[in-house]
Amino acid sequence: MSTSDGVDLDDYHEFQAALSAALKLEYSQLLDRFGLAQYSPSLYSGRYFRSRLAHHAAGVSSPTLIDHCKALEMMHTATLVHDDIIDKAVLRRSLPTLTNSLGPDEALLVGNMIATRAISIAALESQPLTRSFLDAYDRVNTAQEQELRYRGYLDKTAEQYYEICRGKTSAMLELALLIGAAEVGADPGTEPLVLAVREIGIAFQVVDDCEDLVAWLEGAELDRSKSAQFDIDLGNYTLPVVVALEAAAAGQSARSLANVDRKTWSDSVTRSMAIAFHHLDLADSEIAIARKESDSGLVHRVEVWFKRVADALHTKKLDLVVQTDL
Repeated sequence: MSTSDGVDLDDYHEFQAALSAALKLEYSQLLDRFGLAQYSPSLYSGRYFRSRLAHHAAGVSSPTLIDHCKALEMMHTATLVHDDIIDKAVLRRSLPTLTNSLGPDEALLVGNMIATRAISIAALESQPLTRSFLDAYDRVNTAQEQELRYRGYLDKTAEQYYEICRGKTSAMLELALLIGAAEVGADPGTEPLVLAVREIGIAFQVVDDCEDLVAWLEGAELDRSKSAQFDIDLGNYTLPVVVALEAAAAGQSARSLANVDRKTWSDSVTRSMAIAFHHLDLADSEIAIARKESDSGLVHRVEVWFKRVADALHTKKLDLVVQTDL
């Protein structure tokens, strides 16, 4: 059974099952060395959003694609383990985080071992893609360091925020696109598609941060299979907070959260969502460029994936995005 864009649904479901089984085995073997195999479900139980993009770009599964996606998911999970340590997160994927179960010291070491194994898998399967894996991992870690450095910094700018997004969120999505594109060979449309995915990553993060701020304003608990402190309480001033601080600082000598009233908060969320949609428009423009460069199956399949993700983002419900199968 195939979709209108030529992606074989049966192949996708087989790919998903094979990837899940491969990840389960990897984590069980890695953690069993230390008698910690019972914690592996918290590592392999993700929704494989990035691997779905890789499969969509490739159009069909292969043993190499499964191995590359296994490495991709493990590298992404390693960054989440480190992120949970920094944020003192309690839940991830509706399960206790490693830092909650084992403590931050042991969780840090396990996260490092997961990343090392991911790079080893990538290096065995493809030397050219190894550089892409290393670049993506460096970008994510650099962004996490920048985010930590700017904690509590009231004069944080929108551009500093975007720089963090390009690493923290976009880097792994770009890697997923490159993994899928490698399956179909050289294509002149790949470069603009990478730029499109970069803009999608920014839009995704802005929407996520708007949801986080709205939940904080409403005094609600976050409900996306994740439990951690709100970004604003951690001092991670995301785009809607930056926008609100800028608006409230008009005529003031310095920025202060105390100067932000309810209307300013609401306006900042509205403005930030408009910015997220602007980045989706930028992604659409890059896809149009890719279409001019190459009328290939790769470009067509990624365009269909983009439209589905964009539609879900416009609903302001991120769970609809990560649950989008194709």
